[in-house]
Amino acid sequence: LRFFWYPQEVARSNTDWKLEDSQIGRHYVDNISLRLPWTYKAYLPGTSFQEELVGSRRVFKAQSTIPVLSTPIVFSEKLLTVESRATQDIEISAIFTRPQDRKQASKVLDQAKQALEYYTSIYGKPSVKKIALVHFPTLGLWGKTGNGLIFLGDQAFSTSYIGGNHYTE
Repeated sequence: LRFFWYPQEVARSNTDWKLEDSQIGRHYVDNISLRLPWTYKAYLPGTSFQEELVGSRRVFKAQSTIPVLSTPIVFSEKLLTVESRATQDIEISAIFTRPQDRKQASKVLDQAKQALEYYTSIYGKPSVKKIALVHFPTLGLWGKTGNGLIFLGDQAFSTSYIGGNHYTE
């Protein structure tokens, strides 16, 4: 499993490139294209996503219409997913690499759906149309997020269904 946390992008406004800006800030990434060997699968964030086979390569393309701070990407030869729809027609999925983790991935997905529905009722619909929780198989109780992609360390993923609510009222 590989992930890129922040491929440096050139800042852009709604109408023009801002080449003089080198600091990381909200910007637009209209299109991302990733070419991998045909055995690989990938997940790219964005408002639309497509995948096609071109010769011996698999090409993944994503488009986005919302400003972002980062553009996380995940790919592997072993990517597996459990998918669902949450409130407000948001696609939500759990991504993992070991077949024996499918049951836990479903539990993570259920918890995430409940959290999303709860916080959507308070703060409104998020700007992203899809959210993915990625099991990153390194030890640790940690998480990283960007543009609808949420990386969870092994302990965060494996213990997400210990019991109790994920929020306090």
